[in-house]
Amino acid sequence: MDQDNKLGLALSGGGIRSATFSLGILQGPAKRKILTNLSYLSTVSGGGYIGSNLYWRPSLAVETMTALSTATFAQPPVPKIITAKKNGNRIVITGEQFIDLKTCGKELKFEIAPEAAGSAFKAVENLTLVSAKEVSLDLPKTPADGKFKVRVLLGGIEMDMKNVE
Repeated sequence: MDQDNKLGLALSGGGIRSATFSLGILQGPAKRKILTNLSYLSTVSGGGYIGSNLYWRPSLAVETMTALSTATFAQPPVPKIITAKKNGNRIVITGEQFIDLKTCGKELKFEIAPEAAGSAFKAVENLTLVSAKEVSLDLPKTPADGKFKVRVLLGGIEMDMKNVE
């Protein structure tokens, strides 16, 4: 662009809401390849989440904004345990957002431990993802009282925990 035809962009602050708004607003210019012609960029707070991507890697940011189905900027859904019940030799866990989150780059994992305080959690083997709202797993043989607690982790961070009924 010549000296008289410079293009500037200002993205306001406001945390994640501002970042989400900025991402939505920039979809049109991204599809038209206008964002690669920016001469000036000013961002504050949440606008910086999107603006920093435009500054450092404009072609990648434009491609990302035009292919929003990849959810690159989106926060992955947070899994929540609603119930955890024994059913024969299995534990059935119902909840929200029990989906395969590999597309978000986050590993969804369940762990189980005896209900007693201070008990160490162990990763669940043989987990069956029944649906987006239900998983089942083998019932461990210990402890003697049969009381357990389960937790769900996303990317290694505990999201929720519940005692097995």
